[in-house]
Amino acid sequence: AAIDKTQTHYICCIRPNGESKPLAVGQKETLMQLRAIGAVAATKLNKESYPQNMSTCDFLKRYGFLYFEDIKDIDRMDPSAVKEGAEYVLHQLLPKENINGVEVFPWSIGETKIFFR
Repeated sequence: AAIDKTQTHYICCIRPNGESKPLAVGQKETLMQLRAIGAVAATKLNKESYPQNMSTCDFLKRYGFLYFEDIKDIDRMDPSAVKEGAEYVLHQLLPKENINGVEVFPWSIGETKIFFR
């Protein structure tokens, strides 16, 4: 049936204040609710890992001209070539950083996306 093809999503409503007054936000009550559902922890984790991302195609379209003279029709390129080109540009623009005594790149690349710290 059609319902078997759907994905479940959960929505959690946050009450901004205990008095149900419009345009009034109780900071303590709201923060307590966000902590209870794990939103604060999830936001912190996302911020500490790779909060920004961009597709390899978009990245190469935007920055590829810096290192490649003839870069046209990126959308028609083989995905592995796009990834390879994006990775080359990343190595040139964003070298390794020292984080807690460990040398790491401030980015990570997947098959079609780049994730930035």
